[in-house]
Amino acid sequence: MNDTDHLLEIARENQLGSHLDGYAKSEKMEELREEEALDLISCRLAESIDTMLDLKKELMGEYGDMKHLDFKEMILDEVEGML
Repeated sequence: MNDTDHLLEIARENQLGSHLDGYAKSEKMEELREEEALDLISCRLAESIDTMLDLKKELMGEYGDMKHLDFKEMILDEVEGML
């Protein structure tokens, strides 16, 4: 192997290393984006549940027994709407 071939081989290895580093960084960024999306969904879900529970308390205060309203179903509908 002459010096030129050796230098080309080193260049290829370095280029492959750069591609692998770039791939690893993009994988990490994708994981971070997924975590951020899940955090955002969790926050919105918590806010929606709090809002519905506040509404339930308000309605119960105004109308008394609200057993006929299915708040669990309302919450599940809200979750499905977020997904």
